[in-house]
Amino acid sequence: LAGERLNRVSEVLRSKGLLAMTAVRLVPVAPFAVVGLVAGAIRIRFAHFVGGTVLGMLPGAVVTTIFGDQLQAALIDPSRVNYWLMALVAVAFAVGIYTVRRWLWKTHFAGRPAGPGQAMARVTALNRS
Repeated sequence: LAGERLNRVSEVLRSKGLLAMTAVRLVPVAPFAVVGLVAGAIRIRFAHFVGGTVLGMLPGAVVTTIFGDQLQAALIDPSRVNYWLMALVAVAFAVGIYTVRRWLWKTHFAGRPAGPGQAMARVTALNRS
């Protein structure tokens, strides 16, 4: 149905199972059920699917839990807010997102250097295909 783009994504998911599932869960590209159906249809190993799902969802769950705890602390007693902890979580989350985006970019555009103007053209071309 989706042609060449779907074939490329399927091949990456199959060959890099655990890492690909982690990336797909970190950077939500489709609804949860759709990702699960596609992963099953292209026969990703069950262990890679489960492991990637856990690893991909863990950072978001940790960030949400810490943010909720600090928000509650701020509402009860603003002096209890741990700004260092919030900064550490924000930096760790940003580094994680950067790493996943870099891996996705390297995997999808391997061997093709991108100049400043070419990066957006490639993203646009990818979205059209």
